[in-house]
Amino acid sequence: MSTKFSRKTFLKGSVAGLGMMALNVCTAGAASAAEPAAAAEDTNSLNLVPKKAASVKVERRSSVGGGWQGEVLPSREGIWQEPAWVPAREELRAELQKCIDANEIDHGMLYWQCSRGTTYRGHQFPPATVKPNLMIFTVPCDLIPFDKTFRLISMEDTRFLHCNIKTLNLIPSVIAYQRCIEQGCQETVFHRGERVTECAHSNILIIKDGVLCTPPRDNLILPGITLKHLLMLAEKNGIPTSEAPFTMQELAEADEVIVSSSGGLCTQAVELDGKPVGGKAPELLKKLQDAYAAYYAEDTKA
Repeated sequence: MSTKFSRKTFLKGSVAGLGMMALNVCTAGAASAAEPAAAAEDTNSLNLVPKKAASVKVERRSSVGGGWQGEVLPSREGIWQEPAWVPAREELRAELQKCIDANEIDHGMLYWQCSRGTTYRGHQFPPATVKPNLMIFTVPCDLIPFDKTFRLISMEDTRFLHCNIKTLNLIPSVIAYQRCIEQGCQETVFHRGERVTECAHSNILIIKDGVLCTPPRDNLILPGITLKHLLMLAEKNGIPTSEAPFTMQELAEADEVIVSSSGGLCTQAVELDGKPVGGKAPELLKKLQDAYAAYYAEDTKA
C-alpha cells in the first residue's frame, strides 16, 4: 500500500565520519526551517528532510572521487519496481519504500545513491570508520509511452573501459546526450569503431530475423535492469535472444531498433543520423512491449 502526504520532494540522507550530513535533519511530517540546526547532533539516524533544506558537504566522496553507486527505479501508485539484482538488503528496501510513501505521487522515479561517506579529499578509500552516505529522492513523472518513437544520432564512444560501473563520472554521457538534444533527437548511440555499445543514458537492442539482440553485457556497457527484464520477457514469450557484438551497419539494417531505460522500458527508434531505421517487425515489437507492460503492472501492484 502507499502512504500519501505533502507533494514536497523529500530526500533521505545518512551521516558520515566527519559529522552529520545536512540531509539527515528531521523526521517526515515535522520538517521546518528551524529544525535542521536542532537535529545537527544526530549522527546515526536516517530521516526525511524537505528538498529545500537539504545540503551536501564538499568533502562527500561522491563529489570529489565519483565514489558512489546508485540506481533509478520506476514506481507506480507508491510501489517501486523491485530491482532483482539487490540481494537480501531489507533495510535498504525499507528505506526506499519509506521515501516513496512520504511523497504524494502516483507515478514517478525513485533515485538512490550510496557513496563512500564524507572525509578528507584523497584518492585512497576512506578509513573503515567512515560511514557511507545514503541519499534517496523521488521525482513525479510518467514512463515514456510505448507509442512514442525516438530519433537517434551516433557518436564515437571515447569513455573509459569501466562502463559497467555506475558512478557519478557521467560527463561524456552528458555531452553526448546534449548533442542529440541540440539536433532535435532523443538519444545518442555510442560505438567503438564499428561496434555498437549503448546510448548516452540507455541500452540499445535490435530485432533481426525474429531474434532480440543486445551487445554483450561486458565492461563496455552498463548492464541495465530494464535490459535484463527485456531479455527475460523475450525468452518467456518465445522470442529468441542473442548477446553478441553488432555493428553500426547491422544497427542501420535491423528490423527494429529498441532503446531501453528505467524511464522508457521498450521504446522504438525510427531514425539514426537522419536516416530511417526499423519498422519491419511491428508485431514482434508490440508483443515485447505488451509483455513488459503486463510485467510492470504486476510487479508494481499494491
